[in-house]
Amino acid sequence: MTGQPGEAGIVSLLAEHEHVIGRLYRTYANRFPEHEEFWSRLADEEDQHASWLRRLLVRVEEGLGCVRPDKFDPTKVKNSLARIERMIEEVDEPKSSPTDALNTALVIEESLLEAEYFEIFEGTAAEVVQVQYCLADAARDHYNRIQEMTSSSRASS
Repeated sequence: MTGQPGEAGIVSLLAEHEHVIGRLYRTYANRFPEHEEFWSRLADEEDQHASWLRRLLVRVEEGLGCVRPDKFDPTKVKNSLARIERMIEEVDEPKSSPTDALNTALVIEESLLEAEYFEIFEGTAAEVVQVQYCLADAARDHYNRIQEMTSSSRASS
């Protein structure tokens, strides 16, 4: 036994990861009221991504797709979860700045894109393909929006 989680465990771990990212963004919304709308919207979208993943698991369980555990490293996701939880605890420290929050979010979203976590799903059912595409597209969209906010924050400084 390799300790690799099954399909449900993998999807649950990814959904939890999205949810925790949403908690971090919601914490940023509370800490930096000047960007509250920006962070709250991202947080809501992360919660939506977690919901999509849970719905995708239902489709996999119905036999409309499968999860490729060979393309998934649970240790990386668990380590990321632990780091993000620490970040949530550190947001209220005086040294925490809006720029730090933006840079952290960029790193998180970029790591999602690089890890290609959403490529672990396979299937020909339209919903499986659509959700997989939407998750990857949403990560790219978040990265781009955070990058734009970072650029506009630098320009206004």
